[in-house]
Amino acid sequence: MDYENQSLLKNFMLNSSFHGLKYLAEPGRHWSERLFWVLSCSTSWYISITLMYSTWISYQNNAISFMVETSYTEWDSKFPAVFVCDVKNDDKIATVSDKIYGDPHDYTLDEMVKELAFYDENYFFTMEICGPHKRNPHPMCYLTNISDIANQVQSTCSETFLGCAWNKNPFECCKHFAPITTDLGVCYGLNSIQTNHALKLQMISNRTLGPGSLQLELNGRKQVYILGPLEVPSTVTSKRDFIQVVPSSKTKRTFNLKDIENEPEVKSLNIHQRKCRFAEENYLDVINSYSYSACLMQCRKDAQLRKCGCAHHLMPNLTYEKHCNFSGLACLQQNLRELTVQKPPGSTKIGLECSCLPSCMEIQLDVVTEETFDVPEEFGMLELALEKLPTERFKRNVVKGHLDVVVSIGSASTLFVGASFLSFVEIIYYLIFLPFNNYIKRLLKARSTTLMAWF
Repeated sequence: MDYENQSLLKNFMLNSSFHGLKYLAEPGRHWSERLFWVLSCSTSWYISITLMYSTWISYQNNAISFMVETSYTEWDSKFPAVFVCDVKNDDKIATVSDKIYGDPHDYTLDEMVKELAFYDENYFFTMEICGPHKRNPHPMCYLTNISDIANQVQSTCSETFLGCAWNKNPFECCKHFAPITTDLGVCYGLNSIQTNHALKLQMISNRTLGPGSLQLELNGRKQVYILGPLEVPSTVTSKRDFIQVVPSSKTKRTFNLKDIENEPEVKSLNIHQRKCRFAEENYLDVINSYSYSACLMQCRKDAQLRKCGCAHHLMPNLTYEKHCNFSGLACLQQNLRELTVQKPPGSTKIGLECSCLPSCMEIQLDVVTEETFDVPEEFGMLELALEKLPTERFKRNVVKGHLDVVVSIGSASTLFVGASFLSFVEIIYYLIFLPFNNYIKRLLKARSTTLMAWF
């Protein structure tokens, strides 16, 4: 190190507000004194930096905690979202098949229409009729817009619902059940944030109103999904989250509900720290608001596009050009496990790895009872009811926020090295700003001396 740099460092050590440094630079100190202060300062700085690093790591990875609240007397609990989706509507399939192929026709074509109109992992009849190996495929196999078949077969809202009631009070089904496109086709959702439906039914349960219940009368075979406010039904939704409703039967399911509430400060943390996403933090193109189930749907859609150059025609927000034709469906079926079975990160098994965070607004639903019995009516009946008012809910709290980090780091630096924020500013001042300022002064002085010499 040259003399100028030694002078800069010595000047900083003699004048800095960091404790102990001046004893290393003061002239006349015995070597044993300098050794003592080297050891003392090194130990203090090591402890201080270790504590600061530990605080930062804790802030990044353990900023959130969960607690259980039990002050249930003050709560208004919202009923979960309910979606009604079509399931292989045989009557509609026969009608559409007659319209397309005429009557009579080869009824194997009905099975192909069924496979195309509703999501099915097995396209046996479709491949038998329109598979790539067929030398003389049916004229129908040249159809490019397969989604048109699904649109014709799937039931409209008025064809789906016969009656709806909330707490025994009837309401108009199609004014409150809004259509939503999923990878199952078009479903009808109630009480869901994802539908963006302006007309909302106030489905609240509290001490005044009591536990809520929803009664539905449905035409034909239907699948009814009971999900969180942001979740959407999909091909991989757990079986415990939906009910099969068939004609001439009534199903009643009771369940318990636990919400997750977030402190306002939770939004100030980044996504990595809280390990969840809020609805508005959406980067998906399959849905308007972020949710875990929508993220999985996006993951499958992207994987299909990468592998086969197209995606299933029931995928939401997919242009016609990206719809799979019959050869594309064959590709999806050949790579079914790779494109549908989810595997954990880092696994070497065949499957789909999706990096999806949960929603910050999830709910926990626990089925208490479920019973199904026959009824004389020709339609299906379903009753969904809270077993009792919620007595607990989870709350996501911030245990280490921005202020906590500043206080912890400030305490560590003050206790062990006697430093404040301005002490660190001194480093910039003494080692950069002051030498540059002195250099400018010397330069100006030299120019002034030169000019005086001229005259």
